[in-house]
Amino acid sequence: MLEIKNLSKKFKKSDRYSLKDVSFKVEQGEIVGLIGKNGAGKTTLMKLIAKAIKPTSGDVLINEKNILTTSNGLKDFGFMIESALFNHLNALDHLKYFISLNGKETHYQNIEEVLKLVDLWEKRKVNPNNFSFGMKQRLSLAVCLVTEPKILILDEPFVGLDPNGVEKLISTLQQWVQK
Repeated sequence: MLEIKNLSKKFKKSDRYSLKDVSFKVEQGEIVGLIGKNGAGKTTLMKLIAKAIKPTSGDVLINEKNILTTSNGLKDFGFMIESALFNHLNALDHLKYFISLNGKETHYQNIEEVLKLVDLWEKRKVNPNNFSFGMKQRLSLAVCLVTEPKILILDEPFVGLDPNGVEKLISTLQQWVQK
């Protein structure tokens, strides 16, 4: 489903590659984690997949189509990379906003289910400024899930979560994959 082929990134002001010749495949239903030291290129890889930065070389394919050269190649993706939440929107309005940007009208029917899945339904009218860090992480995950992406890219999803939050996130992701 997702295939990374010989992906490399060398930033202009650097004399070395941040990421060099990375290749792998991820099949539907798989949950894959990237483990490495700070500065190893994990976030760079995710930003390349998200088309937030351009690769020096290589390809990113979904179902054998190169998303780097096709328009709307990310419509089946959900991303949580350096997520940003808006101070003027409550939790419910965040999901509505991202659906209006990236989704279909039918995705509005997912809002209640997704907010319940991440345990934020009761807090749907609350501004994220009043959320704990873990709650903000779960809201960012809800934003990713509400449009039913086929591929989910999460950068450091467990940062700032307590052990119960980590367990809840793992359970949420497992439920999502099964669905």
